[in-house]
Amino acid sequence: CGVVDVDTDSDGVADCLDNCVALANPSQADCDLNGIGNACESGDGARDIDADGVPDKCQLGAVIYYCTPGTTTNGCTATISAIGAANASASSGFVVSIAASEGGQQGLIFYGIHGPKFSTYGGGFLCVKAPVWRTPNQAATGTSGACDGSLTIDLLDFFATHPGALGNPLAAGEMFNVQGWFRDPPAPKTVGLSDALQFTLAP
Repeated sequence: CGVVDVDTDSDGVADCLDNCVALANPSQADCDLNGIGNACESGDGARDIDADGVPDKCQLGAVIYYCTPGTTTNGCTATISAIGAANASASSGFVVSIAASEGGQQGLIFYGIHGPKFSTYGGGFLCVKAPVWRTPNQAATGTSGACDGSLTIDLLDFFATHPGALGNPLAAGEMFNVQGWFRDPPAPKTVGLSDALQFTLAP
């Protein structure tokens, strides 16, 4: 640093030492240790779905819910959820479920590794950027005409038993976007879609 230190963003850290000169970041937080502060990385196109100022890739093990479920012909709004830990070193224990889908209809859970998407499709929204990978089709559950259908899969078990699947081999920091798809014959495109989630693998 020079005799007169410049502090462009007035955060108390001189530009010559600041890892994010354009935006105030007095803590100098750099979650991925790449030399670029979280404040600049999030503001420079790094994915931050939950808008918390921390790049999603740094939130190891985090599950973030996003997007909007479609409404089916019977008024169902299918919702996605996850339980367990998303650990790259585990072979099971991270279960993703879809609840309140069209009863009596088959479906599946699909995912991608290239980020979220927000585009209309039939009566809902596609929330996962292509290319996507489909997990196995699941048999119909619930009662036809009711909103009691469901889909469930342990994604870590799926990855362990499908070594050629998109995203393998798993690594800490890798991000996945996941959504549910199910039949809704009277609907546009004859399908329904849940909302979506994103998870970042922990070690």
